[in-house]
Amino acid sequence: MAMPKEKFSLSTRDCIVFFFGFAVVLATMPFREMASFPVERLVPYIVGTFVGLLLISVLFSWLAFRLCKRSQRAASITFLVFVALGVMGQVGEAVRYNHRTFDEKVVLGQILPIFHRSLMERVIPYQRACEKMGEMSPLNPIWLKKESDLDIAREQIAIVRTTNSELRDLFSGMTPVITKALAARGVPVEDRVRLTKGIVDNCAGVRKIFAKMRDQDDIITAEFLKACDLLEEHWGYWHFGANTNVLVFNSNRAAKEFNAIRDNISKVAEEQRQSQTELHALMNRH
Repeated sequence: MAMPKEKFSLSTRDCIVFFFGFAVVLATMPFREMASFPVERLVPYIVGTFVGLLLISVLFSWLAFRLCKRSQRAASITFLVFVALGVMGQVGEAVRYNHRTFDEKVVLGQILPIFHRSLMERVIPYQRACEKMGEMSPLNPIWLKKESDLDIAREQIAIVRTTNSELRDLFSGMTPVITKALAARGVPVEDRVRLTKGIVDNCAGVRKIFAKMRDQDDIITAEFLKACDLLEEHWGYWHFGANTNVLVFNSNRAAKEFNAIRDNISKVAEEQRQSQTELHALMNRH
């Protein structure tokens, strides 16, 4: 009577050893680095590691089983050997990752230009918007041809306010930008935190003045909008003096309101010029 052929299978011991090995792999994974991964990347990474280790070990175990005349013992030994090799490879990679080095000066030399480039990408549209707003200034509305032109001025003021807000957001949110750039260059978490804090702290004075200038822009643009509203409210009841570009209101109250708006804009604009001088002086010291 023919003996039934032995079928390939994994023993309970093989499964226990495999899951223990995979637990070792998980324990040595750089989870602090991977914490910033989105779930759609993190889960496939862990699942892929599990499946890869299992498939390679099972495949070579099955080959050993076939080549050694269906020897379950040979299959088990091969399975355990490949699990051990896979675990050792993963652990070795984790050790190399945790002990990697980087040149701090080189990394900082790469990071700072990135931030400067991001800054210029926002400064240029802001400057252009300010220039355009100056051309449509409600303080000197000689360019106004019809009442609806005031809406064009308001749209331009809104662009200035938007680009000004984007400049503010860049400096207030510089920490995650720098951290992300350092992570992309393989800087370890501890060094990443230290370098980011150093850069942010070093820019504290610049950030404070820069934030004040953004607030000053908000005040100026708000006053510009008030001027547009006043011109619209009194449309047809203001004109320019004979042979001059001086704006004359028929209403004394409207004239006083307009002069107050103009004076406040001039005051804040002068404060902003002083802030700009302070900013340049501070940056030259860094």
